[in-house]
Amino acid sequence: MSARRTALAAGIALGVIVTAGSAFAWGAQSIHIGSSHERGDETAGPDSARVATLLSSLAQADPLVCDMLADQIGNFWTDAGRYGIGRLSDAPTQVLAAKDSLHGKVSAPGAITLLSNTLRSTNPCTRRVAAKLLGRSAATTAQLSALLADQSLTVREAAAYAIGGEDRQEARGPLERLARTNRGADAAMAVWALGELGDAAALPVIVSALAEGDAHVKVAAAAAIGEIHDLEHAPPALVEATRSSDMALRRIAARSLASIGDPNTLDALIGLVAVDDPFVRMRVIEALGHIGSVKAAPALMKASRDANAEVRRAAVEALGEVAKEG
Repeated sequence: MSARRTALAAGIALGVIVTAGSAFAWGAQSIHIGSSHERGDETAGPDSARVATLLSSLAQADPLVCDMLADQIGNFWTDAGRYGIGRLSDAPTQVLAAKDSLHGKVSAPGAITLLSNTLRSTNPCTRRVAAKLLGRSAATTAQLSALLADQSLTVREAAAYAIGGEDRQEARGPLERLARTNRGADAAMAVWALGELGDAAALPVIVSALAEGDAHVKVAAAAAIGEIHDLEHAPPALVEATRSSDMALRRIAARSLASIGDPNTLDALIGLVAVDDPFVRMRVIEALGHIGSVKAAPALMKASRDANAEVRRAAVEALGEVAKEG
């Protein structure tokens, strides 16, 4: 990236961040988008004006800046910042209240309508931000579930994303219906959302998606299985997926298999110690350590000489676990 483009991105980033604050300056105008408030147990959500300004600003921002901010919405609020801990001394304090409001539940009817309409945007970043905020809004689960049957694929996909970002268990049925189509980005997102809900009752639908879905759906299903709460036995389809010719599917399936840590999949896990992704290797090695079988010792010894330092550390720790069990 050129210095000019970097400076432009940094400038836009500051503009976008201030957008989430008490005022936003774009060109010669300053737009007021809400007053400050004290953090409480229930943080007040943003009003319609703040939501509108945020979405408008993100639509104009550099796509990289927009995507980075979209990643952070809901993730970067801490009490420490309110007291100046970890903040530059001249950082504006007025943005804290606005950031807090974006962490709160959107309840203004106008804001909810705007967020719902933005799910039809052709801008994937603003659509994702709208879905995130909508999922955490006062919109009912029934309202969000109805969007899963919308005529627009992008709306269906964004609605599934909104539901998956929050614990809306009542949406499991509508998500399963969409997931059963086994094709398209909307079905893949529905499968992902089922994994995020973590309900083992959805496992048959997810396993079916892994076996019968298109490539995107299969990868989402492999990831979703690893998110199911308290799953002790790995589905055979997941073990089979670790041998797929699709590299992405193979890696994700290996990661989920390691997350489950089913002793019955010991042989499969041992075979995955040399998988080509160091993060997945580390997860597999940690799973073998938890299982604690001496059968894994030779593979772990080899992994202790891995080129990746974190993998070597995990292998040494796993060998220690195996020694304790043995």
